Order: sequence, then C-alpha cells, then structure tokens
Amino acid sequence: PSLNFRGKVVHIVLKGYKESEARYKSLFEASADGILIASVEKMKFIYANPSICKMLGYSEEELKVRGVNDIHPKDSIDHVISEFEAQGRGEKTLALDLPCLRKDGTIVYVDINTTTAVIDGKKCNIGFFRDITERKIVEKALHDSEQQYHTTIDSMSDAIHVLDNDLRIILTNGTFKQWMENLGLGNDITGLKIFEAFPFKTDKVMDEYNQVFKTGKTLITEESNKFGDREIITETRKIPIFEAKKVSRIITVIRDITERNKAEEKLKLTQKELEIKTKSLEEANTALKVLLKYQDEEKNIMEKTILTSLNNLVMPYLEKIEIGTSDERLKTYVNIIETNLSEITNPFANQLTGYYSKLTPTEVQIANLVRDNKTTKDISKILNISENAVFFHRKNIRNKLAIKNRKTNLRSFLQSLSNK
Repeated sequence: PSLNFRGKVVHIVLKGYKESEARYKSLFEASADGILIASVEKMKFIYANPSICKMLGYSEEELKVRGVNDIHPKDSIDHVISEFEAQGRGEKTLALDLPCLRKDGTIVYVDINTTTAVIDGKKCNIGFFRDITERKIVEKALHDSEQQYHTTIDSMSDAIHVLDNDLRIILTNGTFKQWMENLGLGNDITGLKIFEAFPFKTDKVMDEYNQVFKTGKTLITEESNKFGDREIITETRKIPIFEAKKVSRIITVIRDITERNKAEEKLKLTQKELEIKTKSLEEANTALKVLLKYQDEEKNIMEKTILTSLNNLVMPYLEKIEIGTSDERLKTYVNIIETNLSEITNPFANQLTGYYSKLTPTEVQIANLVRDNKTTKDISKILNISENAVFFHRKNIRNKLAIKNRKTNLRSFLQSLSNK
C-alpha cells in the first residue's frame, strides 16, 4: 500500500461526488418554482433558491437565519406546522393554499409540494413553492362578480376553460386557445361537451368532474397525454363555482408541468447518485484507515527489527573495540558512532533528518560533534582538519539552519532539535 494509491482512490471518489453535487445545485437554482430546504427537527432553513428569494423578497442569507414560523402569518402558524410535520412524516406531499408572509408584509399564497431527504446527516423537507396568488385572485373574482371573471381569466398565464353542469365548455381563455392551436386540436370548442372536444379523455376524467359537482371541493390531479411523439404532463385544478349553495360550474385550470417533472426526476436521480457517492467515499475512508493501520504496524515491526539487529550485531563489537584499544582518537570515533546509532533509533531522528538534509556530510559530522559539546579544537583533531576549516563549516551550518546573525548558541540550537 502506498500514499500515492490512497490519494488516487480519494481523488476518484471525490471527483464523482463533486460532479453530482454540482448538478444537484444547478437544478435547484434553475428551478422556476421556489425551493426551500428545512430541517424536520428544528424547522430552520438551510437552503433557498433564487426563485423563493424573489417570491418572498428576502436574500438567501436572510432566509438561512429564519425558519418556518418566520414566513407565515401568525394566525396560520398552527396549520402550517401541522402540514409541515405531516409532510416530514411522509403522510402527505402536497400542502394547498398556504399563506406566506413576504419581507414587505404582503401575503402571497402558495401550494407546497414536499419531498424528504437526508442532507448532511439531518432529515429535511425539500419544499417546492408554487405561487397561486393569481389563481386565488381568479377564484375570488369568480365568486365576487360574474361579469368580471371573463376578463380576469383571460389574463392568466395558465390554460383555463369553464364547464357547466352538463360538462359543456362555456368559456376558454386566450392561453387555452393558444394551447389548442399549438397541439393541432383547433381553438373553437366553446359549446362542445368536454368529451366531444377531447375524445381521448378517459372515464376517470368524467368521474373527477362528477366528484367536484357532488362534493363541492377543489380537485387537483396530474395527467399525461401524448400528441404524436410529444408527451405533455399537466397539473389540472378543477374548482367548483357555486350558485345558491350548489355547484353550477367548474373552472378548470391547466398548467404544463412537463419541464418541472423532468427537473424533479433529475433531482431524484442526482440525489440517488449523491447517496451512492457518499457510500463509496465512506467505504474508501474505511479502506484508507485499514491501509494506514497496516502501514503503521509494518513500520513498528521494521523499527523493532532494526533496533534488535543493531543491539545484537553492532553494539557489542563497538563496545569490544572501545574496551580493547588505548587509542583515544579511535575511542572517540567509537563513541561518536554509538551516539549517532542511538539517535537514529530514537523518535526525534526524523526531526534531525529534516534539518540535516540541508547540510553536507562534513557539516553533518561537525553539527553532531558541536551538539555533543565538542570544541573547535576537539573537532579539528577528530576530523583531522584545520580549526579554520571547522570555523568555515560552522558558519555554513548557521546559515543553512537560518540562525545567521542571530544571538543563538549553535550547540543549544542543535540540542533543542533533539528535544523536539
């Protein structure tokens, strides 16, 4: 095992992880829907995309220090928290018609479609905010004034048509007519029954309209329809209109969510990729720990082997030479060898090696002797060189150890290295 091998493993895993993370972030930032991510436990926001910042009038930094309670009117907090907790438990995904409090104090109404995910070890709700304020205005206009709603719905960007209790189309807006024309279905369908205008509709659609007439409750569905080789996914909202406490008409609001669904699918795929990359990184980390442990064990075994060999095969002979000779210079050499061998096997050897790598072999010899309290005269005799040569090398040593022109004793400095 080598550090180079471990580095390659981490590089490969991290590269894939970062690429997935970048795609994940770009999907969020490009979304037309507002997106807020909040921890389920603390209900505090940890991420806000540009669309939600624009919708609520806050910067991302301002939203990150706020929570769920801060972006809703006080009188709706209990209901909002109940919806948030139900979504966090996975009991529901769509919370309808919730009021949001903008920074300037005005109210916008939203539908919040939520999915849960674990982010940085925390369970979070990822909320997709769809601004329905315009739609609320339409609903209010329809209830308040029969004469005004024609103009109102025609200004809407969503496709709209209105059915009477015979399921006959009595009104369409400009967007709906443009849709029909683009799909090659014609735009003059006013007066036709819904299944005459759209023969490809299933009995399920009939059941949905009957349900709204019967219950008087808004129904929201998603539908997928194919026109040639083109598939369009729509979110359809069937809204009851009351007269004398009975549902007399249904306004159908259709929104093309094809691109949104594609973005959500990409988001789910990216999230899955992130989970896989995270697991791979964890496995690589475990493998690295095993490799490091193995390497440390090998290092300890090698150090013990070297130390045992020196003590058994070298040191006894040096001791015999020192005892058996009367030559003082030879005894000094033997003493130096024993000292250096002892230091090589000590933990501080790596510290000395780092500094001594800058020195020449002669400078290393002189540095060792200076550290061992040998004088210039002693060193001159031991190495059989002139005292001037010793002075010259001592000056070079100070320069390479970066203590030139400092009031630092060379011997003390070299001994301090051994103590680190």
